[in-house]
Amino acid sequence: MFFSLIPIEWLGRFLLMFVVPTVIFLSYGLSKINEFLASRVNVSLFLIVVCLTIFIIQAVSVADQIHPTIGYAEYLDLVNMKSRIPPNSVVVVPLHGMYYWVQYVDEVDVGQPSAYLWQSYSHVLGLFPKGNLLPSNGTLFIGNIFTLVELRLP
Repeated sequence: MFFSLIPIEWLGRFLLMFVVPTVIFLSYGLSKINEFLASRVNVSLFLIVVCLTIFIIQAVSVADQIHPTIGYAEYLDLVNMKSRIPPNSVVVVPLHGMYYWVQYVDEVDVGQPSAYLWQSYSHVLGLFPKGNLLPSNGTLFIGNIFTLVELRLP
């Protein structure tokens, strides 16, 4: 089936959009089968059971894959660093999947590195994994998972 070709991060969205065309296709197909076959009820029931089985298996596999993108320790680091973020700041987050969490938990703008950031914000901060960056005089927070540093103009 084509579901195995769809990346898992898009599968949930695809299944949500898949409902209306599927209902139209199945109802049209079942009406055509009922026109041509004498044992309509048996064939229709069989096709409905097959389709429902496929949908249930896909729904269970998607539900099994859905989970938050950060752990509790990472969340606590974000909560603890909130008080260290100065007003009119933007945080540059190179970690995939962290943009939403930094914006949501720390209530701060998140951006990509560009010269525009230093013109628009008083402080440009970077959030990095703890072991990937040496502490410097611009370090604002060192947590269990993340280090928050102030970035200087390149």
